[in-house]
Amino acid sequence: MARKFKALYNARRLKDYTQQDLADKFNVSTVTIRNWETGVAKPSIHNLILLSEYLDISFDDILNDYKEEEK
Repeated sequence: MARKFKALYNARRLKDYTQQDLADKFNVSTVTIRNWETGVAKPSIHNLILLSEYLDISFDDILNDYKEEEK
């Protein structure tokens, strides 16, 4: 399955976090994390903000992935 939301995926990998690590941190399942990374589902704005802080990446970088998807 293609990773549409590369900023989220790449930031997670750069930090050496597993999908399970994020799932535990955000109290969701690994399926949810996978769905966020592949575009099957989108995190809430609140979770996008928290993800950008936790993964130490720009909120704009994550948001731009979602903007591209909507085009």
